[in-house]
Amino acid sequence: MTTDDTSTRELSELLALGTYQGMTDSEIERVIDFRVQQRVTDSINLADIENRSNALNELVAQELENQRSLSAMVQSLMSRKVFLERVEGNNG
Repeated sequence: MTTDDTSTRELSELLALGTYQGMTDSEIERVIDFRVQQRVTDSINLADIENRSNALNELVAQELENQRSLSAMVQSLMSRKVFLERVEGNNG
C-alpha cells in the first residue's frame, strides 16, 4: 500500500484489480466508499422491491376476494326463478 494521493486511475480499473495491493490510500478509500454505497443502494432497492411485492400481493388477494364475491352474487341471481307478467299499458 502506498500513500501517493495523486492517482487518477478510473474506479472501474481499480475494481477490476481484485486486490488492494498496489493501490494508493486514496484509491483504496474510493473503492471502499463505492462498495459501501453499492451495498446501501442494494439494501434500499431490496426493501423497495419487498414493499412493492407485498402491496401487489395484497391487491391480488383483494381482487380474488372481490371476484369470489361477485361470482357468488351472479350465481345467486342466476339460480332464482324469474316470473314475467304482461302489463297492459295505456299507449296514449
